[in-house]
Amino acid sequence: MKLPSNHCLTRLILNGARSKIELAEGAGRSFSSAIQADSQSEAAGDAGNISILTGNLSIKGGAFIASTASRSSGGNAGDIDILSTDSIEVVGTALNGASSGISVAVEAEAAGNAGNININTQKLSLANGGSILASNVCT
Repeated sequence: MKLPSNHCLTRLILNGARSKIELAEGAGRSFSSAIQADSQSEAAGDAGNISILTGNLSIKGGAFIASTASRSSGGNAGDIDILSTDSIEVVGTALNGASSGISVAVEAEAAGNAGNININTQKLSLANGGSILASNVCT
């Protein structure tokens, strides 16, 4: 999905309730798959919220879901809400060592607060470097 440069996305909703959502490392690429909402450097607004509804969610190979208030932004990181009727797995790292994960974060020199991570599932698996993280870096 490409948005016009003057458009602000405040909430991303993915609804795949009867299916599987899989994020994985791109073969031969220098980046992994991601679902991300950011408040960029020098921005005054908040990062967007992310809501995911699915049967199964798989995040592996350094892929991630994140809402971040970047360095020197004035906004807050958004919330991440995940409802998976069956399972969520967060597994492994990318070739460059980056962990697979779910995170809300405020980087150094940002004025805002980290968001919340709300997860509801029957089975949650974290393995081989996979992480769930909420952080607020103070300077």
